[in-house]
Formats: sequence, C-alpha cells, structure tokens
Amino acid sequence: MDQTILDRVRNLISNLMRVPLEEVTISSSPSTITTWDSLQHLNLILSLEETFGLQFSPEETIELLNVETIVLLIEEKKGA
Repeated sequence: MDQTILDRVRNLISNLMRVPLEEVTISSSPSTITTWDSLQHLNLILSLEETFGLQFSPEETIELLNVETIVLLIEEKKGA
C-alpha cells in the first residue's frame, strides 16, 4: 500500500470529517466516524477526485466505504 496516498487520504478525511488524524486508520469507515454521513461521503468523493486528479464511477463511489478500499482504488486508477 502506497504510504503517500494513505497519508493524503487520512489527512483529507480528518479535515473533512473534523476528526483528529490519529482517529483515522486504515479501517476507518462510516461506522467508526460518526460525522461520515451520506453528504460527507459525497464531499469526500469530490475531494478525492480533485486531490488525486481522477474520477470515480457511480458504482465505485458506493464501494468507497473505508480507508483501505479508497487507497486501493486510487492506487489502481493511478497505476501505482
């Protein structure tokens, strides 16, 4: 797993969801971060697309429900 991508995703989630960075782990998800609701999920998708210069399909946005899946899909899309 690319540590740089992981760190960027964790920072983005920490800022967007307003939780301390140390609370955002590889297994963080809407069930572990109370501020990660449907609206924040859309904001997260938009932020990820802007930050990493890529676009997610509607199907992919539904799958992006934990930090590990997000990082792995970004790596796949960027060919990392």
